Amino acid sequence: LQQAHHWGCAGQCEALAGAGDAASSTPLSIPVPTVNAFWVTVQRTEAAERCELRGTYVLKAERDSLVLKDPRTNEILYIWPYRLLRRYGRDKVG
Repeated sequence: LQQAHHWGCAGQCEALAGAGDAASSTPLSIPVPTVNAFWVTVQRTEAAERCELRGTYVLKAERDSLVLKDPRTNEILYIWPYRLLRRYGRDKVG
């Protein structure tokens, strides 16, 4: 994961759209799409500025973390392990 950042910066992202591959199917089953990568646009915040994030990226849901990638180079920029993520709207901060 070379220079990927683990959890250090929390850029606020807004999902725009997703695309995935259809699961393999048999004649008796209906294919279920698998969606684990999303185009996201980073909102302008202090955290995004600190992380030098601006523009559009790919956010991928991996087995144990969320991964933010540069869409041009496919380079991993940030990794957020699920165990360190807070549930939106459920945390009491302050």
